[in-house]
Amino acid sequence: THCTSKDFVRMCQSIGWKSAALSDLDMNAMLWKKLAVNCVVNPLTAIHGVKNGQLIGIEHMGQDINVTVRNILEEVSLVAMNATEHNACQESVKDQLSVTNLERFVFKVMNDTKNNVSSMLQDVNAKRATEVRFLNGYVSSVGQKKYGLECRWNMEMCRLVEKLS
Repeated sequence: THCTSKDFVRMCQSIGWKSAALSDLDMNAMLWKKLAVNCVVNPLTAIHGVKNGQLIGIEHMGQDINVTVRNILEEVSLVAMNATEHNACQESVKDQLSVTNLERFVFKVMNDTKNNVSSMLQDVNAKRATEVRFLNGYVSSVGQKKYGLECRWNMEMCRLVEKLS
């Protein structure tokens, strides 16, 4: 459990839960890391119809999936860095949001959850609306509207997932 309230952390620790208090900057970085995972794993599992761990080593659009993952994460990292810049972002937070560290984190989550079926794949299979616009669409929208960044890979994920519905 991670949170910014030290009282809540102490309460969790008193009942035996492993807990840590995070600074607002570290909590913000953690949220961006979670968004990065969801921007990669959810749409790609839905597009390819595979479990999380099955993404490792497959091809997407004629190239190794690692290329697509990196392209998505380059955009997420750029938007995240811009979004956190006004907070006098510490070097450790910038490091956490680097493309290399986001990539490492995403592949760790893919491996740790290798047998999971993503919520987006479940939505596509059940013919329900997906959250792709709230994930990849959010990155693309914030990138473009606030920072003038073109996030074509995240928009492409929106397009490909929405084509499945």
